[in-house]
Parts: sequence; C-alpha cells; structure tokens
Amino acid sequence: SNMADLIRSLVIRNAEKRRDDGKYYAYRIEVVFESGKKETVWRRYRQIDDLRETFVRQLPSSTQLPRFTSKLYFKRSSVAQVTMNRMPKLQRFLTQVLDFQKDPVLMKILQFFLRPTAADTARAQQPDPEDLIEPEDAVHEEEQVMARVLWSYTAVHANDLNINEGDIVRIISTSEGWAEGELNGETGFFPESYIKRITEEDEEAAGEEMRPARGSEAHINPSSTTNTINTASNAPQTHDNKPRTPYEELCTSEANFVQLLHDVKDSFFPRIRTIITAPEAKTFFNNWVELIPIHQALQHAIEGGTGDLGDALASGLPKLGAAYSKYCAGIPAAQALYNAKLQCKEFVGFENTLLSSQQAIASNKPTLNLFMRPVQRIMKYPIIIAELVKACAPRDKALPALQRAFEAAKELALCANANMDQPARRLDKLEISGPVGEEPVASTLGVSLVNLPTTTTTT
Repeated sequence: SNMADLIRSLVIRNAEKRRDDGKYYAYRIEVVFESGKKETVWRRYRQIDDLRETFVRQLPSSTQLPRFTSKLYFKRSSVAQVTMNRMPKLQRFLTQVLDFQKDPVLMKILQFFLRPTAADTARAQQPDPEDLIEPEDAVHEEEQVMARVLWSYTAVHANDLNINEGDIVRIISTSEGWAEGELNGETGFFPESYIKRITEEDEEAAGEEMRPARGSEAHINPSSTTNTINTASNAPQTHDNKPRTPYEELCTSEANFVQLLHDVKDSFFPRIRTIITAPEAKTFFNNWVELIPIHQALQHAIEGGTGDLGDALASGLPKLGAAYSKYCAGIPAAQALYNAKLQCKEFVGFENTLLSSQQAIASNKPTLNLFMRPVQRIMKYPIIIAELVKACAPRDKALPALQRAFEAAKELALCANANMDQPARRLDKLEISGPVGEEPVASTLGVSLVNLPTTTTTT
C-alpha cells in the first residue's frame, strides 16, 4: 500500500440506535486517510469485537490489545448505558490498530473492515437521529454498583486497573471471572473475586466490617479456627446464617457446588436438550460429568474424612487440574455459542421460562451462569484458603500444609486462566463436541496471568 492508502485516524464520533436486527447501537467511525480523504462507516460492537479477535490470532502473544467485556452487567443497565461504557475502550482499540498498518496482512484486514457498505453509503445521506450518544455524554445509573476491594491487585496488562485493599470502586461490568471498574477517574480490569459488592445492608451497618481485611485485627480468632480445621466432627453447620469461619465457608460452598454439579447433570441438562442439539449441549457443558467425582472426593477430604485439612487440600486440588484444563479451554467456544443462541427465539423463550419458574436461577442468563460456575469455583479457592492461612497463629503446626494448599490453589487458578485466555490452548466447538479433541496444556505456568494474594510465613 502507498502512503495515501494509510489511515491517519479512526475516531468514534457517536453511536445511534438501530432496530433493523433487534435493538442495538451502531458506532459511527470517521476514517481519515493520509491523503486527506474522509469516509464514515457504522459498525456494531460485535463487528469490532470480531476484528479484535482476528488481530489477536494474527499478532504475537506478547502484543496486548484492550480486553472487551461480554454483556454481563449489574442491575438493569440499559443498552444505552452499556454502549456508553464501551465507547472509550473501543476508541483505544481503534487507535492502537493504526500501528499495525505496516503489516500487509493486518492492513488488508483493517481495510476490509472499514470499507463502506451500501448501508453505510445510504446512511451517510440521511440526517442524524435526535438520540445520538456522544463520547462526552455522561450516562448515570440510578443505582450505581459499588464494591469494596478485599485484596490489592497490581495491573498485569495495559488495560488492567490498579486497586488497593479498602478502595471503593464503581463496577461497570463482569465477565469470565473479571470485573471492569472505575476508580479515581480511571477504568480497567481486575479479578472479580478480589472485591465484594456493597449492599444496602452493608451501608446501614455503619462501622461493621463486611469482611476481614488482610493484616487487620478484625479477623477470626485463630485459636477457634485452628481447632476446627483438623476435626472431622466440625463439618459445616446446617443453619440459615452465613458461614462464620473460613472453614465453614469452604465446607459449605464445596457441598453446595457438588450439589449444583449433580443438579445440572440430572435436571438442567435433560431440559436444555429439548431445545438444543447434543453437540451444542456438549459445547456448553464440555466434560462436566468428569468434575463430579473429583469434587466429591475433595468434599470428603475437607470435611475431615482423610486427615489434616491442609494436606488434604494440597494433595486434592492438583487432582482437579486435568479436568479443569479441558473444561476452561472450552469456555470461549461455550460463550460464543451462547451469544449466537441468544438470536434464537426458542432458546430465549427457554431461558425466560427458567427465570419465571419457582426454581429460577439467580441470574438473568441462566445457561451462561451455570456453565461459568466451575470457573468461578476454581477462582474462589485461593481466596478462601488465604483466609484459612490468616486465621492460623504464626507457629501453628497446620500453617505449612495450608500454605502448600494455597500455592496449589493459586496454580490451579492460573492454569484455568491460561486455558481460557491463550488462543493456542482453546478448544473450538468441533474439538469439544467431536469424538477427538486436542488436550489443553495443564503444566506448571512460568508467568502469572492474575495476581493472587500472597502469603508469608512469620518466623
């Protein structure tokens, strides 16, 4: 390409509502070439996201592009609010891709993406609608979702957000175990498990800690917790109150998760099979049945059936690795299929039926909520075990085993992230649903993809 063909700037001027293929917003992109020529095109978020995925496949793995979020928003964020929140990130991405024009392959991809269509030409001849969303507009939610930071997080990627323990952040969205938030005028990503949403009850309970902070004096009495973690008789209590100790939280949440695994296999899977094909069901739930026996064994171990809790976790968590490497490698394909099925009226009707039933799942996207539960469970282990470590006295004999368990939980979470985030490790739909699939990597990682809380031994 000659210099005149090179693009000088790509600027999102506004977004406008469209109703030709459902309700959505199209972003108006002004393209200015080095020659001075200008063109205007309108592209949906989905199209820009597809362009990003294409670039990710072509670029070296070391190249970082802004991470986009799925439409998993708190409360009832309107389509306009979602559009507004996405605009700065989309603009940063379009600005960054200009640097790749020296690559002839990427240049052709970009030119094809920006080539005006017949619809673009027709739209350019029409007046602008009155309800345009401008980049400088401020869209305020009636109920902003705020969260308190439980663990400090240092940015790993360029579009991550540095947060410190005790910070109050505004949550914009959540997706795949990550949250997008705003703090001190800056926005970015951080692990969702590092925060806790502030509820009305929390605000009313003035002065009461929502959760023990790391290094604070408000944590659970170490002696009482240490007495419970090695005793088989101290299994989780069956009361309606929230777990009172990290051990109770671990046991109760593990028992609930095992029950969920059974419920999905025995109840939900047969129901969803009435409206989707067997390969589609396999894409959604992959090797779900393999998770049941390994979690049952882990549940038995942590409830005291196999001796010391720390040793049980340190030896039991690595046994989840192979099954979860495969499961997490299939998550991108499951999410892509889910987004595609949302265009199917029968599938949407099925989910609406779930939401209106008495056994409704606590999510506005039941199917997605369910196939993401195992990922969320894996990300939770380091947080709970870190609480167990904090609750131990410095010279407690249980501490070394719990610290080994924490390292095992952290490694498990890192492997899960790697198999979801790295394109080379992902499984596509055919690999999941077909008779043969390439196994993802489940080896020890050499680089952290997410900063988990660290623990230290006091001597």
